[in-house]
Amino acid sequence: MAKQDNIMATPLFETINTLLRDMDIEGLIVSGSPDDEYETEAETLARAFSMLTGEDFNRDNLIEIFCYVWADSFELDDDEVDARMEKIEAFVDGVLKDANAA
Repeated sequence: MAKQDNIMATPLFETINTLLRDMDIEGLIVSGSPDDEYETEAETLARAFSMLTGEDFNRDNLIEIFCYVWADSFELDDDEVDARMEKIEAFVDGVLKDANAA
């Protein structure tokens, strides 16, 4: 993945934003938050993921980045991140599936 200046106009951002909205990991959208609730996190993740190239764009690295961004954004401790790991892994698998299809 190449670095993008306007990351929000990229397919990677769209994939991430759609997955975050659809998965609603924190349950915010189902609780009434707007559909763009996770847009800031999607932008941060897309920027970080786009810095990875070749073999570095892999499941383990994406999970590590996601956990860092998510914990920081939602002020989660390690146990709280671990409690979301199944959804985090499903999210990363969705990103990789879309990237491999492109």
